[in-house]
Amino acid sequence: MSLIAASGRATAQTVSGGGALPTSQSASQSRAQAQPQMAKPQSATPSTMGATTGQPTPSASASKIDLKEDAAYKAFYDVPPSKTDELIRQGEAFLLSYPASEYRELVYSRLAQAYIVKQNYSKMEEDGEKALALNSNDVDALALLGWAIPHNYDPADPNAAARLQKAEDYLRRALQILSTLQKPATISAEQFAQLSNDRLSQVHSGLGLVYFRRGQYAQAVLGFRQAVKLASSPDPIDLFVLGESLQQIQQYGEAAAVYDQCGKIPNNFQLRCQDNSRQARQQAASQQSSANHANAVQSAAKP
Repeated sequence: MSLIAASGRATAQTVSGGGALPTSQSASQSRAQAQPQMAKPQSATPSTMGATTGQPTPSASASKIDLKEDAAYKAFYDVPPSKTDELIRQGEAFLLSYPASEYRELVYSRLAQAYIVKQNYSKMEEDGEKALALNSNDVDALALLGWAIPHNYDPADPNAAARLQKAEDYLRRALQILSTLQKPATISAEQFAQLSNDRLSQVHSGLGLVYFRRGQYAQAVLGFRQAVKLASSPDPIDLFVLGESLQQIQQYGEAAAVYDQCGKIPNNFQLRCQDNSRQARQQAASQQSSANHANAVQSAAKP
């Protein structure tokens, strides 16, 4: 739906070597700072979108929501995603004041998005897992966790393979839910389509990076192609890693075109994308020259 603030603390080499990937702020806005719709206590269903469109809403089976609690949740909801520190402050205060609130899944899920903006991965995972413990069908939490884990990856971690599998499981589950998602009454069909596509883009981006980390480059290409196709604004990191994956499977012409697209977007890897585009074009020319030579030799060998 980035790791997230464009801090610049990771270099391009962290893509293949592990570590946290930076992305542009525009990509982070679309993927991890989605503004939730106001959720009122009503029957929860597994088919509602997560924080992006109103999340699975609290059940009305428990006692009536306290008016102060309701007002506190609305105040938290009203904090714009760009005000990350204030969002975190109000969210944590709400959970302290109302630890048994039926809104806490909504709060945990949105806090997870805020913490990834701050590059606080441990808190992001902690709150994302808490949201899933309350609702295993929280598609935003599933997508965010599955997408973030391979972005913040350490190949030296003895649990690295297990963490990638965990990410893939979350993303596969998110795909299942998104395939049956129904439009909430609070948004238009056009809004719902865009939100769904952006969430699907995030899921395919996460899957692409899981495969890339495993060295399964052909599968990574499929994931990133879908991520770029579905995104309302492609994440330059998706383009960059798609280019690297294409080079790994010797699809140099397409790699050059992808790097060209990445190189036109202001981002931490912009210059690297431009350099890689030139390299990929040279590789494509050499590949074509070798193919032409092989064809000429084969033709000459014919009686």
